[in-house]
Amino acid sequence: MTKKLLFSILLAGAIFTLNAQDIIIKENGEEIKAKVTEVGTNEIKYKKHGNESGPTYTISKSEVFLVKYANGTKEVIEQQVAPAPAPVTPQTTVTRTETTSTIVQTGGKKEKNESNTERKSNYFVLGFAPGSITKPKEPEGSFYKFNIGWTHQYTDLFGWDIFSLHAGTVSYKEEAMNELVKGFNLQLMTGPRFYVPSLSDEQYAIFGAFNAGVASHTESIDNIGFCFDLECGIRWKFLYSALYYDQTNVKVDTDYAEGTSKTKIFGIRVGFHF
Repeated sequence: MTKKLLFSILLAGAIFTLNAQDIIIKENGEEIKAKVTEVGTNEIKYKKHGNESGPTYTISKSEVFLVKYANGTKEVIEQQVAPAPAPVTPQTTVTRTETTSTIVQTGGKKEKNESNTERKSNYFVLGFAPGSITKPKEPEGSFYKFNIGWTHQYTDLFGWDIFSLHAGTVSYKEEAMNELVKGFNLQLMTGPRFYVPSLSDEQYAIFGAFNAGVASHTESIDNIGFCFDLECGIRWKFLYSALYYDQTNVKVDTDYAEGTSKTKIFGIRVGFHF
């Protein structure tokens, strides 16, 4: 009787040992009968049940929900939350563009033209203009004029002189009076400006302009009249040079002359843009 009891106990222990196993329950509900050998930080190592002497398998802890051990304990596998990525600071890319002086000026508001270069849309002009005066039935004289202006360039080929202010002195000999006549000339004009970019060198451009407006000269500011100015020249980088023709029709009422004065001036104009 004693031998039978001892045999039964040994048999039950052997059966229990054979049935003792760990169970890995995955997140999708699948069960793996195994012998867990190691629970690491990010993975679980195990051997398949019934083949404990065989190869070691590895499973990521992110796939495992629960491990039931053979001794009856259970371990819920906590999923590690990946840290949020650090915010990415947007990088500013600065693109340098080549400045083309035929259509590009320095300062002021700039616009992009078709070649992706920057073209200044507003610029100022400062210049000096000597010239020769020709008056009907009168000897020639001299003329010196300074000019300032503001131009808005709408396209690479077309702009408009918003204003062009010319101021200078006139000097010619009056035969009837046999004396040198001097006076002051002031003109305020506006008009279109046209450009022809060079095909070989983008650093310069040919231009032409027509301006018209009001003028006053000699000693009295009441001597107001009409004037116009034609100009054709070349612009290179920030400098320009041009030939010009200017005509002024002004009513004259002074101590030495009275009537309408028609002054025609031919000369050159030089200056720069900024």
